[in-house]
Amino acid sequence: MAKEWLALKDWEEVTKKRRLDMLTRVVFPTIGQMPVKQITPPVILGILKKAAEKNGVSVMNEAKRTLFGIFELAAETFRVDSNPVHQWREALSKNKAMSLLTVDRGSYPVRRVERCGVAGHYASVR
Repeated sequence: MAKEWLALKDWEEVTKKRRLDMLTRVVFPTIGQMPVKQITPPVILGILKKAAEKNGVSVMNEAKRTLFGIFELAAETFRVDSNPVHQWREALSKNKAMSLLTVDRGSYPVRRVERCGVAGHYASVR
């Protein structure tokens, strides 16, 4: 699925190689052999948290963006019912200075996750 998504991208080969290298290091060890329909939001969250801990927030964000695109293709081609990355797209920190889910409630911005009206979807709120 990932290689199919990468083949559709109009990127330079070096960019495609960098994304595939990241997937090979960060994502494939956990879900590389799993059927795509068995990959759930908690599995994605585990991958993203581990990526942030081991490789930093920038790698986590690259993994999140890449996985989101791959699962959008999977959803558009009816291989999955919904994108398991969707709820984490805005919920996890994009800013290197912010923690994964919550920032100190003092003078810093607070980011927490709450359930939206759509079943199974979450959004970041302040």
